Amino acid sequence: MAAGAVGVGLSGWPGEVWAADDPIWRAIPDQTWAVGVPVYLDLSAYASSQIGAELLFTINQSLPDGVSLNGTVIRGTPTGTFSRSGYVVTAQDGQIIDATPPDNPTDVTAQ
Repeated sequence: MAAGAVGVGLSGWPGEVWAADDPIWRAIPDQTWAVGVPVYLDLSAYASSQIGAELLFTINQSLPDGVSLNGTVIRGTPTGTFSRSGYVVTAQDGQIIDATPPDNPTDVTAQ
């Protein structure tokens, strides 16, 4: 993989139980991020609450320097090279905490 590339593997928690009111996930398409080029990814386009609640998103580790999660949006401009990494995005709707489906990896590649 090219220098500065990051792979995002989205996965659920081991042994989790999927309830009827869990947040619903759609696959996040592969992304291409480049140092110095702005990134914008709205996670609310890929997850929704079955009970109509606002979702709170978290990520299990730091994003590349210059990129952050603010509310539902991952945005920023990568400021230096970064390496492939796996992330778990979690959504909480006030009652249920749910991670992205374990069989839906999304790759983010730098150009």
